[in-house]
Amino acid sequence: MIRTLFVCLIALLCSPVRAQDVQSFIEKLGKYNAEQPQEKIYIHFNKPSYSAGETIFFKSYTTVGVNNSLSTLSGVLYVELVSPADKIVERKVVATPMGIGVGSFDLADTVTEGRYRVRAYTNWMKNFAKDYFFEQPIDIFNGRSDEVFTQTDYQVRDKDVIYRVKLTGSDSQPLPKTRVSCVIWSQAKEVDKKTVTSDEQGIIEIAVPKKHKNSVITLRFKKPSGFYVNKIVRTVNPDLQYDTQLFPEGGRLLAGFLNNIAVKSINNKGLGVSSKVLLTRGADTLGIIETNKLGMGAAQIFINDTSGIQATAIYPDGSKQELSMPKIYASGYSVITNNTHKEKLFVEMHISEDRLDHQDLYFVVHHLGEVFFVSKTSANRSAIIFAVDRVKLPLGVVTVSILNSSFVPLIERSFVFFSGVGGKHGHVG
Repeated sequence: MIRTLFVCLIALLCSPVRAQDVQSFIEKLGKYNAEQPQEKIYIHFNKPSYSAGETIFFKSYTTVGVNNSLSTLSGVLYVELVSPADKIVERKVVATPMGIGVGSFDLADTVTEGRYRVRAYTNWMKNFAKDYFFEQPIDIFNGRSDEVFTQTDYQVRDKDVIYRVKLTGSDSQPLPKTRVSCVIWSQAKEVDKKTVTSDEQGIIEIAVPKKHKNSVITLRFKKPSGFYVNKIVRTVNPDLQYDTQLFPEGGRLLAGFLNNIAVKSINNKGLGVSSKVLLTRGADTLGIIETNKLGMGAAQIFINDTSGIQATAIYPDGSKQELSMPKIYASGYSVITNNTHKEKLFVEMHISEDRLDHQDLYFVVHHLGEVFFVSKTSANRSAIIFAVDRVKLPLGVVTVSILNSSFVPLIERSFVFFSGVGGKHGHVG
């Protein structure tokens, strides 16, 4: 791909010196990709969920590079089963001599019910951010020794939050006068421990200081039958009922142009919620962005100048939240993308008047260090449109970088390109 790209670049660029500069730049990217290959992991499980006493069987695939070839770089894979309290329950070392490995986790009859996570990585992957680790949630149920259900609500006080947990059996009857050992965990460390007794309605009360807003409570108690039961209660952020964030496309808002703004709204449990965001300036409404039930939405807004814009989120229960508006720049660059075309991906770059220096600009599409497309123009107009055929894009996270004449990135935009409807390969998201 890169060798053919070099030929196209030489034909494209009128200056032999500049063509050599571009080729040298791409060669450096290729060298970095060769010296710092990125491994990726996928794990296939035999079931989507499990019960106590069962075995989690899995098969792993470790790939490397943009072509996702099976990796022989590491040869060993570390697979961890992480509890809902963020504690490593078990770690397996799996041999992957040809990039493929198999393993299993045996679940005890007394395993605590909840949503676990399977995390996997190689030693080589530890040289990079943990974002590249494989991670997948796994639901584990305990119907053998458990048969106890919990229902939790909370009350916010001045210094703490009271969690009321109701314990009921499989016959829907409460479990009264049950002594429960409670441990509060924060960042996988034990910060408090206490024992409480349920009342006649099977309710226990646990006070959690506000400073432990992201903590987890583990419960352990004995049933009348003599079996011990383990439960987990996740706390909420008492200061945050809802939260909405605004994300300008490309990372910044530029005055004098049309800007694309995305919205993400969640509740205090981290789940998406529908909302409506009003963007106003004084008595004028500049735009309204509505999110779907997953809390995601976007809209294009024209921004005249850098004067302040007020952003207000309105939630289904009628509550409102004043939002922090991203900074509006008078000078610089911004982008808007159009990914609705079936055959091409369009990227429109906006340039403020003071940055129209007629210098070279390079539109580079790359993935894991490999360059798939390069186009050259000059900064001689305020709106420049680049286009690339979808069939030229690989599957995965593809990044569009716009570089100046010194090959310094001015602005970037990443896409998730996946199989599906549209183009030869699929969607851009």
